[in-house]
Amino acid sequence: MSTLSTDEYDVLIFDCYGTLVDWQTAISSYWQSVLTKHDAHVTDEFLLSFHAQWEPVEQNAGGLYRDVLKRVMNRLGDRLAFTPSAEELDGFVDSLANSRPFDDSIEAIEKLKEHFELAIVSNTDLNLLQQTLNPFTVEFDYLCTADQTGAYKPTEEMMSQAMTLIGPDKRKLHVAQSLFHDIKPANDLSNDSVWINRDGDSGSNVWLSDAKPTWTYDDLQTFADEIVGD
Repeated sequence: MSTLSTDEYDVLIFDCYGTLVDWQTAISSYWQSVLTKHDAHVTDEFLLSFHAQWEPVEQNAGGLYRDVLKRVMNRLGDRLAFTPSAEELDGFVDSLANSRPFDDSIEAIEKLKEHFELAIVSNTDLNLLQQTLNPFTVEFDYLCTADQTGAYKPTEEMMSQAMTLIGPDKRKLHVAQSLFHDIKPANDLSNDSVWINRDGDSGSNVWLSDAKPTWTYDDLQTFADEIVGD
């Protein structure tokens, strides 16, 4: 395996939710607050697994990501015998848009910005992604979202449009937490990839995949220190 180097790549392509920001905490915290009002009681693990199961189904059905989120929450209501209000559905969208950065994300991104162009390819709507990125102190050079492409990762359509936006001749390194949504399509494009394995030995709530990343790190700061230097 080769050594990571700033000389090998022009652009770092990130997933946002799960890689840069802690959307799992946003999902479980918000849903638990709603369930308490409806006298429904389940574990965080159940909620995250439910979301991971039904989000891709609703993405395949099409539409804006905010509508995908609402349909997933309506499915949760059906499962737990309650009907989410319009305010609760809107609140779920806002909770995802306001997902907080992981503790290492802002500093790591600042460090990487000094050496690379930065891109985000995300299964969300552009206005929601821009809201999520408010806490970050640097500007990303490229933002490619599902509402712009009309498709969701890991489809070839989504990734091909993203690569066209970023530039076909630029040397790209994919950095993401989801093997299924990001590492596999990166491999399919013959691009190097970095898996940020934030779930560690506890496993992941995203779809399973046998995709093999080029490199693996437990967090973003360790990756940044490795490729840029301490």
